[in-house]
Amino acid sequence: MNRFLLASILALLSCPDEAAAGEQRAGTSSGEFLKLGADARGVAMGGEMSAASEDASAAYWNPAGLARLKERHAAFTHSAMFESVFYDFASYAQPIQPLIPTRRREMRPSVRGTLAVAALYLNAGSIEQVDKTGKTQGSFIARDAAVIAAWGASVSYNLDIGLALKYVDSRITAQARTGTLDLGARYNTELYGWPYVIALNARNLGGNLRFRDQADPLPTTWRVGQYLKPWENWMFTLDMVLPRDNDPYPAFGTEVKMPVENYDVFLRGGWSGRTSAEELDGFSSISVGFGLGMQGVAFDYAWLPFGALGMTHRLSLDYKF
Repeated sequence: MNRFLLASILALLSCPDEAAAGEQRAGTSSGEFLKLGADARGVAMGGEMSAASEDASAAYWNPAGLARLKERHAAFTHSAMFESVFYDFASYAQPIQPLIPTRRREMRPSVRGTLAVAALYLNAGSIEQVDKTGKTQGSFIARDAAVIAAWGASVSYNLDIGLALKYVDSRITAQARTGTLDLGARYNTELYGWPYVIALNARNLGGNLRFRDQADPLPTTWRVGQYLKPWENWMFTLDMVLPRDNDPYPAFGTEVKMPVENYDVFLRGGWSGRTSAEELDGFSSISVGFGLGMQGVAFDYAWLPFGALGMTHRLSLDYKF
């Protein structure tokens, strides 16, 4: 059963539209777990945060977002998927402090920026291995992992840039390793007086995973993202995603912040065009979630359906200090 679920997840990530022109490219990427997202906040908002992420999770979504972080941030996310399949994400970011404190206020943004480290881990549980006759040959654990080192900084009052280096390790019955690169930029401005950010992000540039004689490239993806905050406690995101292994698709998200005494309550929702209800034979594409924050500590939850395969749940715990 685990083997079927793992294959189904990877197929869904790589083949959002079998009838589309991207069919010839579908299934041509390795390392599909790199598409599973990061924290619960981002997943609840449609899974695309290239313009909106400004904390340690930006090491995954868009490293340029690290430039806006003013304090240390540590976060851990656990995702319960199907059967015994689980997916974890952990990150830590820290602004770079000057070796010699300045005695006067600087006249331009510091390009020292913020450094971050993060890790992804997907475990499909124990899978029984059989030969051609159906005889059991023991079992193995299919798992994927990636380690990320990222940096983001402001090069002007409006422009942020960032890059992330990834080391990817994948194991089925054989093991494959590779490295890859993420690049990102964000431009911060206003639209009709509202805070507005437009971002460009490229993920998984270069790198191949080779299993025996078969080598496939990682899922390179380009994103153009937008963030708009028309009200103080209400924001919207909109991303256009261009994957190398399928057709372009949009993703939309929103977040409402409601201060309640000493707490901040967040309500979130999103829609992703990566999958549709027809392809998954059930309810999909929509995601929802909520968050609760107080004095630097935040708890976030996201609910994401995968059609007939079932529902997934993602929990995040954040601490800023």
